[in-house]
Amino acid sequence: MMVEGARKTRQRLHRAAKAGDTDAMNNLGALALHADRDPVQARQWFQRAAKAGDTLAMYNLAQLLEGSDPAQAQRWYKRAAKAGLIDAMLNLGVLLEGSDPAQAQRWYKRAAEAGDSDAMVNLGMMLSDSDPAQARRWYKRAAEAGQTEAMVNLGALLVGSDPVKARQWFQRAAEAGDSTAIHNLRVLDDSNPG
Repeated sequence: MMVEGARKTRQRLHRAAKAGDTDAMNNLGALALHADRDPVQARQWFQRAAKAGDTLAMYNLAQLLEGSDPAQAQRWYKRAAKAGLIDAMLNLGVLLEGSDPAQAQRWYKRAAEAGDSDAMVNLGMMLSDSDPAQARRWYKRAAEAGQTEAMVNLGALLVGSDPVKARQWFQRAAEAGDSTAIHNLRVLDDSNPG
């Protein structure tokens, strides 16, 4: 029964894709990649949908190409990011960080401004040496959104200037189970006995 339903679903998706439905193309790509373990077929479906303007397909295609063709992955991430896909902005930043840090920082900032807490952390890490005040701002926004890595990084920035606040951020991250925060609290306790 389940196999019959899956076969009918695929048939409907193929009909819709043939009619130009990019969501169907994208779904067929996902099925090819995850159910069939056929990255070649997945790439073909994602590429068809991406070339037709489907932003999610651009992102999926970029993810698929990251290991084998980083230049093409960058191209598709950039198209999806320019279309407003926040995950593509973040991944483009990650992809560019080693080769073009200035561009990476711009994409992280766009994703961070759109509310992505991972981008806030990455941006904070890039700014921590050159602009600690901005790094602190981004870490704080991500920490307030519940991002434990940001809590730890913010605490580390504050240890010298405001150890009470640093402890509070380490404590929040430790309560969320972050092992680095637990370690940092022990270090603070050892350096301030009694």
